[in-house]
Amino acid sequence: MPNMSILNCTIRTIGSLFSLNDLHKASGGSSSHKPANFIRLDTTQELIDEIGRCSDLSNAYEANRGGKNQGTWVCRELVYAYAM
Repeated sequence: MPNMSILNCTIRTIGSLFSLNDLHKASGGSSSHKPANFIRLDTTQELIDEIGRCSDLSNAYEANRGGKNQGTWVCRELVYAYAM
């Protein structure tokens, strides 16, 4: 999947996962909306569990520390939930 751009911010992808860190930057970078805070929410964890049970995705999200692709990477459904 090619990278996309929102407000001149490139949103990187790895396979079917989107960089939540890039989306956070594109939305203004408020500290209250950090990707780590979103992933820790009980409602987010419930959604991740549901996606795992009901879809063909091998993983709904990845957290990579260090390296070329560091950050939080999420599936399209979690992008929508983060945007809300």
